Amino acid sequence: MAANPQSFFRFAARYYPLLLDLFYRREGFTEADLRNFIEGSRSNEDPAPATVIEQLQSFNIIEPIPDATASFELTSPVQNLLSFLLREHRLTSTRVLQV
Repeated sequence: MAANPQSFFRFAARYYPLLLDLFYRREGFTEADLRNFIEGSRSNEDPAPATVIEQLQSFNIIEPIPDATASFELTSPVQNLLSFLLREHRLTSTRVLQV
């Protein structure tokens, strides 16, 4: 099911530190790791970690790793979006580099 883009970006803005933690964790993460990350970026008003995990899955931000038990990874589109937004260097044409 498709996620509402406005709700997706609102959720991503609220949990940006969590998304960064998950993005830089390239090898995937267990449910326990995920709960620890959530607890680390959680405020008193936030829902329980189980609810946040459900939201991460419903927004297609994380998905289970095939053939692994209780292990997750960021979905490819979310990894690509964060890679694009976080990159510090841009490729430049040779015309721009010429003096």
